[in-house]
Amino acid sequence: MKWTTPLILVAVLAFAGFAFRTIFLGTPETPWEVCTRLEQVTKLPGFDKRNALRSLSLGLKHPTARADSKLTGRLLRLRADIHLGMNAYDKARSDVERMQSLLDEEDVGLELEAINLQARTGQTTEALRRVSVLAERHPDAPAVSTLMGRMEAKQGLEWNQQAREMADQYLVKSEAAMAYPIIDHLCAQHTQDPRRTRLLRELHGFFADTKAEQLGRILDLCKLSSDHYTSARTAYARGLEQEMTIPGLAALLDLLVK
Repeated sequence: MKWTTPLILVAVLAFAGFAFRTIFLGTPETPWEVCTRLEQVTKLPGFDKRNALRSLSLGLKHPTARADSKLTGRLLRLRADIHLGMNAYDKARSDVERMQSLLDEEDVGLELEAINLQARTGQTTEALRRVSVLAERHPDAPAVSTLMGRMEAKQGLEWNQQAREMADQYLVKSEAAMAYPIIDHLCAQHTQDPRRTRLLRELHGFFADTKAEQLGRILDLCKLSSDHYTSARTAYARGLEQEMTIPGLAALLDLLVK
């Protein structure tokens, strides 16, 4: 018997109970019944996400759920996961942050999840600021250090991309294409790396003396990118000191070979 068979059976039974109550008895589901049913149904591929969201919204508005923070948290967890599966990152983050507000103590895992979702909506700067504050409170948490590294690297990549885009504005297409790898190396290297001298000379060759200001703008972006990449390497290394993980090691090695 395939592993999915028991899940399908449970989901079918859950739906049958729901249909019997609502169609034949005319009795709406209680929030607990919604929670129990959807915890099974959402394990199946291809379930009706929009129907599930409607049920969850109704369940969350019910007085029973409003009076029970544990139940509300379970319903929000289900809804956040569905929103995540639909790439609705803002809505997923909103649900995660509501889950946080129900707790008496900080849940680092939920805060990391919220920060990650914030970054996925393009708010990298805000996410980095948020994880920096979290790192101050939990300097010895490897998951926090690893996410810090990821956010720093993401910010570095964004500045790197802006430097490339600026080269597109100032140079003809063929020259910009040749300048890309130089810009990438300048962004990836530490600002004190002695190899930067040669790269700076090569990049300067694409700009006449009258374009010194334009070159300076690109170099400013490269420095910003380099600073964030350097911070990313530091954060990843700190995380690996706390706990050796394959993803953390792979991320650090990727930055080291840039």
